[in-house]
This record gives sequence, structure tokens and C-alpha cells, in this order.
Amino acid sequence: MAEALSRLIVHHVSEWGTPQAQWDAIDAHIPPNRKGDWQQEKQRIQSLQWRNKVPALGEPKIHHFHPISATEIKAR
Repeated sequence: MAEALSRLIVHHVSEWGTPQAQWDAIDAHIPPNRKGDWQQEKQRIQSLQWRNKVPALGEPKIHHFHPISATEIKAR
């Protein structure tokens, strides 16, 4: 299963460009005793946001793939 999953090419929003509203939407699902941890994690995530500072990159939705697996597929 892990090998099959490593060959996936997934198109989804990058953590480096996810709008804050999407992270805030998770707030209601965090247990009360973990809210502080979640707030710290959101601050950490926000510090990693850089895609919106480079307009030429366009939308934050990008293709993710495992480079080694992609090379193996091509070699076969």
C-alpha cells in the first residue's frame, strides 16, 4: 500500500499558501484542552506562509509528488 501511495500525484492546496480561513475552520473540532496547542500550531503555520508573497506563482493549489517514485515510474 505504501508503495502505491508513494506514486500518487496529488493536486491540493499547499500548507505554504493555505488561506487562514481554512485553518480557522478547524477550530470547532479541536478539544478544549488542546486549543492552546492548536493556536500555537496555527501561528507556526502562518510563519511558513510565503506563496501569497510571490504573485507569479498563482493559486496556492499545487501538485505534490514523491520525486524518487516519479523517477522510478519513468525508468520502467
